[in-house]
Amino acid sequence: MKRCKRCGCPELFAHQRIEFGYDHVSFNEWNRNWLEKIRERKRRIIFMKKIFGILLMIGMLSVSLTGCVEVETSDISDKSVMAEGNNSKNEAGGVEGKFGKFDRNTLTMQLDVPGENFKLKTVFGTGDYPVENWKTTDVKYLNLDAYTIGLPAGTEVYIDNVHIDSVIKSLYAAFDGVPIDTMDDRTHTSMYPGFPISDDMQYRGVFAVGGYSDTLIEGYTSGSQVSGVGTVSGYVRESRVTERALRNSAVYGNMFQIVWDLWIKKPENEYPYMTSVISEFIIPTEFVDMENKRTITMRYNGESFDGIDEEGNKSEYKFKDGKFIDAN
Repeated sequence: MKRCKRCGCPELFAHQRIEFGYDHVSFNEWNRNWLEKIRERKRRIIFMKKIFGILLMIGMLSVSLTGCVEVETSDISDKSVMAEGNNSKNEAGGVEGKFGKFDRNTLTMQLDVPGENFKLKTVFGTGDYPVENWKTTDVKYLNLDAYTIGLPAGTEVYIDNVHIDSVIKSLYAAFDGVPIDTMDDRTHTSMYPGFPISDDMQYRGVFAVGGYSDTLIEGYTSGSQVSGVGTVSGYVRESRVTERALRNSAVYGNMFQIVWDLWIKKPENEYPYMTSVISEFIIPTEFVDMENKRTITMRYNGESFDGIDEEGNKSEYKFKDGKFIDAN
């Protein structure tokens, strides 16, 4: 057993050489001193992190107040809008006449089928969920009906698959186009090539829409370990974008893209062939603009933005060169 050269004590690691100027300490005291040094080092690191965080917040605040950072913006979508007030607009602006008819929480569309002399009529509805209170992160369900108009006698039409994508539309490029949900519906039987439809036979589907995609939810793990001491600390943290964050990020709507894959069998053809029909539209969402020290709630109407301030004053705005300007 090793012993201290100064006093002969049998404790391991206790001997401290006099010629190097170290005081003689026992192993327990030496261990306590070593742990205290580790704790002091950790306290300094935590203190420096706090100082760095405060300086970073001050820097970000000063930048936001001076307006030195230019936020990258995106172009406004020219897709039709599922909202009240568009029915009276002409074909260049609104839903009515251009794309379909909006009534309460239902949008009816009559779509051309490429290369065919019949049309596909679809009815998109949100059930008892009011469109005027649409929120991106809410869990919702959609009703979707479809049938043909003017289908020639003897021609058979089957829906092979219905595919729906929903994405965020924002004036800020960082949020624009972020996926919300994707859905599919197809028959699970081998008796038919798809869902049969005609002028008298409808397809009726119900789709559950989630409010969050993997892109809107970021999960990550963070942990730390002090080597030699045996203490391990860690946590699992999930960070998600909230509705409030989207309202403050100029998210003006959710865009839906619906693709109908159709099997068409004509009497003169031995085999059916496939074609696809697509429809696109936007359900507006409210967002907040806080320019000029005023809070204005905005809603996209298909051509411009209807705004209302905290006092209830209403105005119409255009978005140009990254700023809102009075449309009048």
